[in-house]
Amino acid sequence: MKSKICIVALAIACLAQAQENELKFGLKVFPTIGWSRVSPDSYSVSSTENYTFKSDGAKVGIGFGVFADYYLNQNVAFTFGLNYIFSSSTYLIKKSNVEEINRKFDTQILQIPLGIKLISNEVVDNLKLYVSPGLGINFLTAASVDGRPSFQKSVGQPVTRYNSELNLIDLSVMGSGGMEYELANEMKLVIGITYMHGLLNANRVSNDYIKNSDFTLKNNILCLDLGLKF
Repeated sequence: MKSKICIVALAIACLAQAQENELKFGLKVFPTIGWSRVSPDSYSVSSTENYTFKSDGAKVGIGFGVFADYYLNQNVAFTFGLNYIFSSSTYLIKKSNVEEINRKFDTQILQIPLGIKLISNEVVDNLKLYVSPGLGINFLTAASVDGRPSFQKSVGQPVTRYNSELNLIDLSVMGSGGMEYELANEMKLVIGITYMHGLLNANRVSNDYIKNSDFTLKNNILCLDLGLKF
């Protein structure tokens, strides 16, 4: 995985050198806060067996990536890149009157973000603001639940990895905003915030807690973007 990210970073760097007046590239790191959206809130198997679900707050993660801005003019650019995100989210399950069970999902995601960046003129010397709506195409590369990457449904059955229980592809609506501050030699410090709103159900296979239900699990991620653009 690291080798793939290095290849993409090198490709973007080469393009930037070839078309430095139109294409700028950068590197970034972004702490994240992730939380889940669960639906439905409850369902019943029988009059004596029912389940309730709810989100269990936000969890901290981290991400890093490479990006490129292709300028259509000085105020509009097409932006794209490659991110690798370590994210966590949790939800609570309660069966009938039994004590609540906390489930924590840890995921690793390879993301291709695509968007349009709208850039202001200088608001003060060397400082510009930007907003950027877009779409993220997300590929699940690894997953664990409650700290375990795999599980065994019963003794004697094969071990199953949790990433086979989750959908491998997701889409996120993305919105970003922030500032670009020119340091020297056209190098810019980029600071911003990005919100990612998951669109697709992450859950693929019903497990013991949610069998016979229409349970859906969708993820949100809020990022603090810290980067350099060359």
